[in-house]
Amino acid sequence: PIIPIYTINLKDVDLKLNCNSRTILKDIPLIELKSSLLNDVEFMGSELHEKIRILAKKVSEFFQTDDNDCLAHHFAMHLNELKFKFSSSVIKLGSLKYGNSFEAAFLFKVLADQLNIDASFVAVDKNGKSWNEVCNGNNIVDLIFDIGEIYESTSYAAQKYLQNIS
Repeated sequence: PIIPIYTINLKDVDLKLNCNSRTILKDIPLIELKSSLLNDVEFMGSELHEKIRILAKKVSEFFQTDDNDCLAHHFAMHLNELKFKFSSSVIKLGSLKYGNSFEAAFLFKVLADQLNIDASFVAVDKNGKSWNEVCNGNNIVDLIFDIGEIYESTSYAAQKYLQNIS
């Protein structure tokens, strides 16, 4: 398929699937990212809102989402390189260097689940426009522009963020 299929394996072993003898390789960069957060004294000692901000910044750094000028071009080239490298459209999430709102929101959700942070993943269209709701769905976390900012869902800032992400 032209569209990439992302895999996640945070276990320390490769997982074998019964379907077509596929293997999901352990995702070392994601395992290391999770471990870095679990071993971060500032993160572990913080209140929920601060943990969300720290996690958002880590996701942004991981995917280099703060370089919005060339991101779409770099991301498309990067995906093609990975598909060629793996001879497949099946790509480990941790192998990505760039990401749009879909990849950033997906990674945020994966890590939030691992770190016991209540977050939901919202994907609305075939173009990958996605975001995360936190704090019982009452807030939206910014992963792209003002990274780590938390907006009340019904606020003007939240609506502006949702209009501008891609």
